[in-house]
Amino acid sequence: MNYSEDSYVKKANKKNASIKLLIEDIGKHKGLYLMVLPAVIFFLIFSYTPMVGAIIAFKNYNVSKGIFGSPWAGFDNFKFFFMSGSAWTLTKNTMLYNLAFLVVNV
Repeated sequence: MNYSEDSYVKKANKKNASIKLLIEDIGKHKGLYLMVLPAVIFFLIFSYTPMVGAIIAFKNYNVSKGIFGSPWAGFDNFKFFFMSGSAWTLTKNTMLYNLAFLVVNV
């Protein structure tokens, strides 16, 4: 899709205008934004930060290099897991443990 320079400028101006409106709204309703801030911080810390750990599944993880310094492995770890022959046993045990925890806790 080919955009003319005019439409790009209009979109940029519209974006700037919406940012200005947001800043004005925050200025008018500081108290409301301050009240919602603890909930936003809570969800960032406890919902999104742990997702960084999911990257380990796709890395050739080395403790000394850390998560982001370790080389990328792609799906090699998953290939190794499913070729090892113990994938079904581990999955079955995980399901049984979760079922047991559900029964005991309920």
